[in-house]
Amino acid sequence: MAAGGENLPGLAAELRRFAERASEPAMLPDDGLATLKRATSLFREAAVRETATESVFQDLLQILKKVSHEIEVTCQDASTLGHLDSRLQLLSECFRCLRNACVQSANSQNIMRSLGLIDASIHIIQLLQKLENDLESRLIAFRCSLQFLGNIATGNPESQNSIWKLASPSLFLNCLNHQDEKIIDYCSMVLFTCLNPERIKQLQEQNNLNIALCVLRASRRCPELEWMTLIVTNHLLKCPELVKALY
Repeated sequence: MAAGGENLPGLAAELRRFAERASEPAMLPDDGLATLKRATSLFREAAVRETATESVFQDLLQILKKVSHEIEVTCQDASTLGHLDSRLQLLSECFRCLRNACVQSANSQNIMRSLGLIDASIHIIQLLQKLENDLESRLIAFRCSLQFLGNIATGNPESQNSIWKLASPSLFLNCLNHQDEKIIDYCSMVLFTCLNPERIKQLQEQNNLNIALCVLRASRRCPELEWMTLIVTNHLLKCPELVKALY
């Protein structure tokens, strides 16, 4: 049991009630943020991650979909723009919770992937890329979503395959060219985790070659980013055919 007497079954019931609100036309209440934060904290424990059930992740997916829909609606209606920051905070906390639940837990990773959380997350990242505002909460949500993808891919070839199919090349290109250094860093973590010899060969293809070019440009622009350096040294430079295609 977690510190303070928190336990997953009790918190899961609260998440379920919050997720059920997602089926209502009204906006989700801000008080759900506290529940999500407690879930994020609880999923730091390995025992909790290993005993998490599909229903918990189904509820988190429902919340993600509702919040992302609310963000889309908010951006189309100037009268509701005041709610955007709170929606983005809910989004960030959902991704933090999912990110933590993935750590060293193939069980959680596999459940999330089978529910479609990778697909939903990439859709949300594409939505966040389109938002035209300077809210710090947008950047935070963007970063947390990429951290989640990195964690669900770690040590899980099937998740890596799903991300590669959905994110290559457009999502990688957009994120590697982003102005925010943390977004570049977290994107490079996802890319590094997904790369293998077969995908390095795919980078030589015309429609994927720009990914490798973006990595090289980003590594020169942000030489201190470790994941980026690892992609260059562990993958790109070890493939003579790719080096020839790049230069």
